[in-house]
Amino acid sequence: MDDKLFAAIDQLQEEVFAYRPAGINAAFLALVDALEYWVNNVFRAEERPALNRLLELMLTAFDNKDYLLAADLAEYELRPMAAAARKRSADNVTVC
Repeated sequence: MDDKLFAAIDQLQEEVFAYRPAGINAAFLALVDALEYWVNNVFRAEERPALNRLLELMLTAFDNKDYLLAADLAEYELRPMAAAARKRSADNVTVC
């Protein structure tokens, strides 16, 4: 399973708490890139509306330069959603 999403969330947290604007931008872009894999391969179709709403909130926070809110949404909303999807995917893997 691709762990880039979790690493991107960690990196975003680190950049926000250190308040490095250039690093925040790069970390947010890495998060969006990692999400592409997850949207196409891990999240279920029925999870996408909630995910889209969360991403809208994160983008609004980011546009408003409320980086702490964006990082908190990633940590406390996106991470649990992704962890549940990853666990479900792992539980559905069959060994031949």
